[in-house]
This record gives sequence, structure tokens and C-alpha cells, in this order.
Amino acid sequence: MEEVNPLSKNSTKQRRAVRTSLMLIGLVAFAASAADGQAAANERPRPGPAGILKGPHGWILSGLVIGKEGPELADVVAKLERDVYFLTEQKLPKWKEAKYTPANAPLELTPEERKRGYVVFPADYTEQIVPEYIPARTAIGKPLPAFATPGEFEPATFCVSAQKELGDVAVELSDFIGETGQSRIACENVSVGVVRCWPQRASDWGGQGEYRVVPEMIEPPVGRACRVQAGQVKQGWLTVRVPPGTPAGRYRMSLSVRPEKAPPTVLEWRLLVLPFQLSRPADKRWAALVGGFPWAGALDGPESRGRNVPAELDRLTRADVADYADHGFDMLVMNYYLTGSSQRSAGSSDR
Repeated sequence: MEEVNPLSKNSTKQRRAVRTSLMLIGLVAFAASAADGQAAANERPRPGPAGILKGPHGWILSGLVIGKEGPELADVVAKLERDVYFLTEQKLPKWKEAKYTPANAPLELTPEERKRGYVVFPADYTEQIVPEYIPARTAIGKPLPAFATPGEFEPATFCVSAQKELGDVAVELSDFIGETGQSRIACENVSVGVVRCWPQRASDWGGQGEYRVVPEMIEPPVGRACRVQAGQVKQGWLTVRVPPGTPAGRYRMSLSVRPEKAPPTVLEWRLLVLPFQLSRPADKRWAALVGGFPWAGALDGPESRGRNVPAELDRLTRADVADYADHGFDMLVMNYYLTGSSQRSAGSSDR
């Protein structure tokens, strides 16, 4: 059985996995058309399954750009993204980009790679991969390595380095097959995401300083997140959940990278399932400092759309806490500001 997903640091992998479960804020591309003086946009962002972004609450639309695919539209969208996620036109002159310095020499492509227009390679998920990243020649086409115990979540990442415009890139996953052929891990246990890079302030001296373009979060593999431009490196993030009871051994998955405007490439993902399960020390806890989630300040959106209501707050909070637990956390730490409280004699406050 196959699953098809569009292609989808420096936060921890646990934090990134949770951040995508609440809401999507950003610029999304729709297929649009015009007839008889009226413009129409397809409800389904391309590519991706119908309704993947719509959800039960509709859209909060703060702006709309209509244009033809190409460099001019790309420049407009890039400016909007910079204004939304980083700095406005007025403040930008006060900031200087600290450019990325590659550790490897420029990549020399083979005639076959030049004809294909891109290469793919595995990447350590703890390494920062930026759009100008240059891989080592020896990494091209190598398998993705990973090991995990039954019941554990384990990530692996790969990158697409494009020499030409690739359009939307899709990923096809087979099942993991054990070396004896008797055991398998279904591809439904694997999630696919796209690592998003954007500017972050590196230093600040009274409203001016330096910034760097760094990987920040994992996005759902839909819309513009799947698009790979010429001269760009884009990182795909895979997370496998090894089901409890999975037999120990070596497993292999076929991972097909299928660009819209170039031939496909196949990588292998090799997973070693260890013959034991992880135990949790009784005297230790794992926690993350969180904020900005449903329990910390409600939700945006009208009650008439079913958004900012107790039932929805409860649903999202439970889903988010369960996601933290899935990734090893057993405690949450948060700022909690009491309002309308009265001071007790013992120094505590009662809301």
C-alpha cells in the first residue's frame, strides 16, 4: 500500500511536532480562474487532499493576491511573507543579514544530475539546513538512516537541491519491509512535513542589528510549502512511529521524490528496530515551557463558527497535550497570570 504526500531548527523536534497541530497561519496558494469579469478560487489548495486546510471553521482572510505564476508573483509573495513574519519595509534598512557560510565546496554535478535538474540527499535532523546549504558530494543519493525501539517516534530528513524550477514536489512512501519479508511497518505510521526557513534576529542593538535565515518549524505538506525553486534546498521531515510489538530487525522503505517538472528519484530509508523498549526513570520528568496555546489565551474566531467555545478549546488542548506525551514529555510548564484574584494571608492567590 502506498501513501502520496506533497513534499513537505532551531526548536526541538518535540516542539515542532506540536506546533503544527493547532492552526495554520500563512500564505496559501489556490488554483484560480476568471470568467465573465469574475474571479474564482478553488476551495482546495493545491496540491493536497480536499479540505485539508479548511477544517470546520472556515478561513480568516486578511489579504488576497491574484496573479499568474512566475517571478513577478513570487517577488510579491516574498515581500508579503517578509512583512508578516519578519520586518516591514520601513524597518528593514536597520537590519543586516548575516550570510550563511557553506562548509562544503560547490557541488559538481554529473551529466545525469544536470539533465535531471536536482539531487536528493539525507540530512541529520539536528543540523540546520538553510536554502543555500551545500551537501557533501558523498551524501548524494545515500539512504536515510534511523533506529528506534518499539513504541518510539523517530525522525529522519532528506533534502532536495534544485538547479532548476521543479514546481510542486510530491513524495511517495512504500511500507517498511523487514529483511526476512515477514514483518512490515505500514506507511500510515509515517508523517511527512516541510521544514520552513525564515529570518530570525541574531543580534539586537536598540531596534537594529543582524538577522539570519534559519529553519524554524515543520509545516503541513500543502500548497506553496511543496514548491522548490531553482537554486534552493528544501528539507523534507519524516517521522515514523514504530508500533508497539514490532519485531526487532532491519527494515527498508522506498521513498520516491516526484517533482512536477523533472523526473522522479528514489531513495531508501533504512530503519533498525532495536530488541527492547525504552523505560522511563521514575525520578525524572521531561517538560517544555509552552505559551500561546488554547489553554493560555483562548482562540481567535467567532463563537458562531464553533471556534472560541469551551468544547473546541477542550478538543484542541487535549490533542496538543497528547502530542506532547507521544513525544516523550510528561509535564508542561507555562506562565499563568491570574486576573481578578484576591490575595490570601499565606501569600497565595485565589482566582
